[in-house]
Amino acid sequence: IDGNVYICDSACKDRKPRKINIGENCIFVNSNSSSCFAIGRSGCVYEIGKSCCNNVIKNTLPEPAYDVAGTNSFVLAVGISGKVYGKGKVFGGKEFVPLKGFENIKVSRVFGYSDHSAILTEGGLVYSQGKVENGSSELDKLEFILVDKLKGVKVTCIGM
Repeated sequence: IDGNVYICDSACKDRKPRKINIGENCIFVNSNSSSCFAIGRSGCVYEIGKSCCNNVIKNTLPEPAYDVAGTNSFVLAVGISGKVYGKGKVFGGKEFVPLKGFENIKVSRVFGYSDHSAILTEGGLVYSQGKVENGSSELDKLEFILVDKLKGVKVTCIGM
């Protein structure tokens, strides 16, 4: 309500949430098993590592972001134009870059947790990426695959 970000993890004494100093009011917050992400009013994406609340990383994308999600390996963000960006080792570094293969696809949401991620397009199509059923990891490839079984279904949200 007040635009502040609070974290309560295993490092919190007495399990009391800690206020994180982002430097601006935030409009969106998301987290996974290892990090917290916030989007400031400016559209910048902030990363707060687990148990490291004093180490806030500010990321400026080519456009303001309105959605962000992360896995254990990388972070995805959606800009106001519907372009999706990624950051992490599989993207070649510490800056957000446009996601290859999605240059002409308008994205509405991104989702991530642990070793899995998903991209939801404005048309309701779902692309997923992560560990496959036999347990082998596809994270080094970073190949998003269209979920054919959901074609014809207008998906609006994904839980991970």
